[in-house]
Amino acid sequence: MSITRPPKQSLQMVEAIKQLLTGNGGYSNLQVTVTSILRNAMKTRYLGPLLVATIATALASCSSGGGSKGDDIVKGGSLVFASNVEPDCLDPGTSAYDITAVVGRHLFDTLLWQAPDGSIEPGLATSYKVSDDATAFDFTLRKGVTFSDGTPLDAGAVKATFDRIADPKTGSQYAVGLLGPYKGTTVVDALHVRVEFTKSFAPFLQGVTQGFLGIIAPSSFEKGKNPCTDPIGSGPFVLKKFTPQDSVVLSQRPEYDWAPKGESHDGPAYLDEVTFKVVPEDEVRVGLLRSNEIDALGVIPPLEIGSLKDEGFDVIESENPGAPYVVYINSSRAPFDDVRARRAVQAAVDIDGILKSVYDGRYPRAWGPLAPGTPGYEKSVEGTWGNKPGEAAKLLDDLGYTRSGDSGIRELNGKPLTLELAFFSGDREQRNEVVTLLQAQLKDAGIDLKLLPETEAAEALGANTYDAGEFSFVSGDPDILSTLFSSANVGKDGEPGSNMSAVKDDEIDAQLAVGIGSIDAAKRADAYGKIQKRVVDQAYALPIYVPTYFLASSSEIGGVTFGPQSDVRFYSAYRKG
Repeated sequence: MSITRPPKQSLQMVEAIKQLLTGNGGYSNLQVTVTSILRNAMKTRYLGPLLVATIATALASCSSGGGSKGDDIVKGGSLVFASNVEPDCLDPGTSAYDITAVVGRHLFDTLLWQAPDGSIEPGLATSYKVSDDATAFDFTLRKGVTFSDGTPLDAGAVKATFDRIADPKTGSQYAVGLLGPYKGTTVVDALHVRVEFTKSFAPFLQGVTQGFLGIIAPSSFEKGKNPCTDPIGSGPFVLKKFTPQDSVVLSQRPEYDWAPKGESHDGPAYLDEVTFKVVPEDEVRVGLLRSNEIDALGVIPPLEIGSLKDEGFDVIESENPGAPYVVYINSSRAPFDDVRARRAVQAAVDIDGILKSVYDGRYPRAWGPLAPGTPGYEKSVEGTWGNKPGEAAKLLDDLGYTRSGDSGIRELNGKPLTLELAFFSGDREQRNEVVTLLQAQLKDAGIDLKLLPETEAAEALGANTYDAGEFSFVSGDPDILSTLFSSANVGKDGEPGSNMSAVKDDEIDAQLAVGIGSIDAAKRADAYGKIQKRVVDQAYALPIYVPTYFLASSSEIGGVTFGPQSDVRFYSAYRKG
């Protein structure tokens, strides 16, 4: 994978490497939110039935066309960006929407910063120290940082932010997962704070680089204040106007002077104003760009990319790390509790053909449960399965399934071989077309893939009456595998779980324990590599493609970047002279 990022004064190609994000300790308290989050999943890039663990993270920053050495940076001016979704709330500690994270990155700062090489660098914190057992994290804060209301950003503000997120009354849908097994935060003094956990939680280091754990001014939570509509942060922009279902307008903060070293410049943002305009329809967003009514747009239909480039627009991209778009096979229900049935599904499909047909090959194929941009990605799983119809036929023959009648669907004891898929993605990224082609290929193998509509699918997840589920999940840490495959995250008591494959595998659980308890990158990579190989070998999942965020902008705009969650950033954006 190739992603570009503009370092200071020049552009160079970098490989997106990420580090440390989620753990399996902080999810049980969010299981009850699964069904409601599923119903909102189409409004967030982090598609999945449980947005509890983490999100997060393609650490790729990309120049938006022309940000080359010869460009003249014009300070001032405005930029209008068209988004396909609107924020439900501007409080990142409450919302799980990706657009909230994108807007929030301009309003709030984070304790730490993740560099392109995956290392963790200073942010609001100038230094940090982690206990040997990864249960305590000490941070020393930068002096002189203030919120836009003039109040100091100190240890008390950090504690207030984290304690509020952890409070069940807040109703945090996502950030609370980043806090994992949170015990509490202690103010040592004005510039020193300690965050503690009830058990090892190494992914917290990467978690605090995410916008969802951005520090908010305590004054935002005072009586009569609403952080969803009028949050106060320390970031390079301040909120000028929020019009629900229409737009969010941000103004430059002139006194901003504490950007992380990883940013491409210091001091205030170049632009005076940035507007996030809500335009749900793909064709309308593209039309607005072509008519110069907006400056940039996100979520480009893949088949439009070539024509936009030909017309002179700049197109940048960022492959999402974490869990790619995957169909998870329920290993607890017959016949897919038999590994031969699951392997038959793997062997029957031609993923490359599907991606070429639907996306013209612009989305990379996924081979395992992690995307290539995720730290600890196991490359050895590539090329090990798929497009082997003869092998699929033999496996199904061995299971006793034979074809009968005109339908072509195999049967055993008069019962057809069906695979009922809980399908929530709809037409997002044309996933409905992907599934339609999967149906055709599986039918050729004698397997009847049936789609459960959203309402029925949600009920099936809770009752464990589904055969497969599907989603993608942005995360910068390989411990997203805990969310997906830990036995602790199998649904129970009528509530669906994030382990949609219903995997209860002692080998996987043992390696997950190694990964969550260590901050040693090599040790973690070895553990998570073993899990990836195990998932592919046991066919617990059918990986499809790596979601990729495409952004198009006018050739008059430069300096647009992507952040840790493939979130668009305009701090370094400018109009060219």
